[in-house]
Amino acid sequence: MNIFLGLIFLYFATSFVLLGFFLPEILSENFNDPLKAVNSYMLLYFAASLAIRFLAQSLPVISIKPLLHLPIAKSSIVNYLLIRSKYSVNNFLPVLFVVPFAIRISELGYSVSDSITWAFGILLFVMAVNYINFALKRSFADSISFFVATISIVATLGALEWFEIFSARLYFGDFLDALVINPILLIVPILLIAVFYAINYYRLISKLNLDDEVQNKTKINSLGNMDWANSLGDIAPYIKLDLKMIWRNKRPKGLLTMSALFLGYGLIFYPNPTYADMPYMLVFVAVFMTGIFTINFGQFIPSWDSAYYSLLMTQRTNLLTYVKSKFALMSVSVIIFFILTTPYVYFGWDIILLHLAGAIYNIGVNTLIILMLSSYNTKPIDLSKKATFNYQGTGIKQWLMVIPIIVLPSFLFWIGQSFYGFEGGVSILVIFGILGIVFHQKLILIVARQLAERKHKILDSFKED
Repeated sequence: MNIFLGLIFLYFATSFVLLGFFLPEILSENFNDPLKAVNSYMLLYFAASLAIRFLAQSLPVISIKPLLHLPIAKSSIVNYLLIRSKYSVNNFLPVLFVVPFAIRISELGYSVSDSITWAFGILLFVMAVNYINFALKRSFADSISFFVATISIVATLGALEWFEIFSARLYFGDFLDALVINPILLIVPILLIAVFYAINYYRLISKLNLDDEVQNKTKINSLGNMDWANSLGDIAPYIKLDLKMIWRNKRPKGLLTMSALFLGYGLIFYPNPTYADMPYMLVFVAVFMTGIFTINFGQFIPSWDSAYYSLLMTQRTNLLTYVKSKFALMSVSVIIFFILTTPYVYFGWDIILLHLAGAIYNIGVNTLIILMLSSYNTKPIDLSKKATFNYQGTGIKQWLMVIPIIVLPSFLFWIGQSFYGFEGGVSILVIFGILGIVFHQKLILIVARQLAERKHKILDSFKED
């Protein structure tokens, strides 16, 4: 995983440097002033950067409980977290573009001071976006109304841009053009940094209260004694534990609700004639809908159990049984979600056939892939936190899981369809799914061994965070 991420970083770093050096020549073919051309699109870059940060970047985390009783000012803890957030790849990559580009424009008629002013201004805006991201994450988590209002504003600006009524992009470009000539305008991004740093600072410091940590009360919802689960054998205690965990806590319960809402995802694709000749896209929908809970739940194993994982590991715990219980729970969820998607037969029997193939593939292949990859999780999850816009425990590993889980079945279907048509595509998914089901015992054993090897590393990580 580290090698793969390193190669991705090296690729993007090289791309940013080369783009910075050669973009002036590329733009000079269609624009008289490459700098003004870049400035006119910088607002779109910052918007895209903010969206990526929102999904992938979280505030650095430290365990504050051991610090609260020590002679360390709360302000020092908060400032440490906020300043530490500067050392992010999202803040480093723009430097690799900005510096080469600033050097090149100094060769195209701009003075050295103009180039330095522009580069400094862009990097200040990059840092402002860094702190805006953290403020928006907290605001969206606290208020769905704020989220709706923000999306409405962005959609409105996008519509005005599309219909050429008002262009915020061009106005921002004009501001950057003026900033090059008048360095005094650097006060604008500096003020943005100060304002959003202060917002994040006061929000975080208000949370640093030991009483809030100690006196946190949780309402317990009961599922009954679940005697029916005893017939499941040695996995019964773990199944009960997972079901109670899902039912009693905000985040997993919210995840279950959102999974159910995604059952309507097919209504976007199936009535649309555009996708009639793109069955591999419909495979994506079938795999996604029948496996949505499996994907959402499985990618955070064993992080769901982080609150009591150390206690779990002190018991007479058989990790093979532990993994079997997760496999059983996810497999049953696939069957349930397949049944819930059967009304899509309205759009044709081919759709249900795709759903069936997707469900078999999810049970035989995706559940095992998810279990394998999730054994590398080391980030804990606070079960009491809300599910909406909560990215605690989420890292690059979760996003990388999408590649084998969603892309691979579509690719396999495309291969089968290329040789034997629709039936060939469905057949290859079913064959791979059945093979996975037949050999799932041996594959689960590999996952259990992997968890056993990483047991102490996972425990240490859960304690540190």
